[in-house]
Amino acid sequence: MKGNNIPTIFCESTVSDEGQKQVAQTTGARFGGNLYVDSLSTKEGPVPTFLDLLEYDARLITNGLLGGSKSQ
Repeated sequence: MKGNNIPTIFCESTVSDEGQKQVAQTTGARFGGNLYVDSLSTKEGPVPTFLDLLEYDARLITNGLLGGSKSQ
């Protein structure tokens, strides 16, 4: 992470994000949040449709790379 100047680390929504959070903390990178890659949320969640998934992930990645963070 440090050697390649990677500013943000993300996690896939269906696995525990504890490992990625630890890497972020150890390296000084930001934890950008949990991406929905191949699964949708419930109807009440953030990505109930595939279009919502694409929009959600695009916003999360943009925010993470521009310096924000979103812990989930």
